[in-house]
Amino acid sequence: MSLVKKNENELLTVLGDPFRNKTKTNILISAEYLFGNKGINETSTRDINIHANLRNSSSLSYHFGNKENLIDSILTARISELEEIRMRNYNEMLKDKKNLSKKDLMKLLIGPVIEKISNDPLWKNFLSFYEQVIIFNDSEIITNGYIKIIDTYAKGTKKIYRYLNKIGTGKNLDISVKKRHDFLCFFICSLSHTKKTEPQLINEKSYIDYLEKISLDILLS
Repeated sequence: MSLVKKNENELLTVLGDPFRNKTKTNILISAEYLFGNKGINETSTRDINIHANLRNSSSLSYHFGNKENLIDSILTARISELEEIRMRNYNEMLKDKKNLSKKDLMKLLIGPVIEKISNDPLWKNFLSFYEQVIIFNDSEIITNGYIKIIDTYAKGTKKIYRYLNKIGTGKNLDISVKKRHDFLCFFICSLSHTKKTEPQLINEKSYIDYLEKISLDILLS
């Protein structure tokens, strides 16, 4: 059973079941596009209503309440997607190996993001949006919901960080929030910039090796 199915009731409570409702899905996709290309602070709920071609101007408020809840819904949906892929890959790796290497763990952290942006065009918008969330997560418009979402829907990823820290430093402790934040700043910003300027590099081994090496240095420094 997938992570999304396993936590279906909890997910639907947070997301408002967007992927089974055309209007909600339309709002999420439009918001993600505008946040990614225009900017979170620069995008108003009116902009989203117009882009989503909503006949009822109160639809966004009805389905999500406010802009902050909409931001949280996008994050929850996308982070849950990544978590599902990571945990599937993690379990597959453990079938073939008793112990995972640092390189294995970095592939688990980095690989799902590269997979999504390589195969799903909508993820280019999310990448630009997520870049803003990571860099400006202390902004008033970026709510504390971001931390709660990570804690709730990325528990498996936190386990991978802990595993990495144990084999990298010998300490069975969580990698600090600051180091994880620094890693995401480097990784997501580098990936976002490369996707915009040199998209052909995204799947090249030399570029992925570079991302893994620098990311590992940041996390285990």
